Amino acid sequence: MTATKESVDRFYEFARRKLEAAEAEVSWDELLIEWQSDCDRDATNRAIREGLDDVDAGRHQPATEVMQELRSEFGFGE
Repeated sequence: MTATKESVDRFYEFARRKLEAAEAEVSWDELLIEWQSDCDRDATNRAIREGLDDVDAGRHQPATEVMQELRSEFGFGE
């Protein structure tokens, strides 16, 4: 992820909320790890929603067809 003013602002707000809610000291490493985990989770959830939208819109192919195409393309037998 490239640092932008917006991403720094979001991290600042995230860190501020975490520090205000913390009952003990929180290290920079802990904040960064949790921030990255949250960002990864958001990206994963976004990708899942996009995939479900594709299925709902009929933009999908049955796995059996995909596997058959891959077998044919790469010369694998049944």
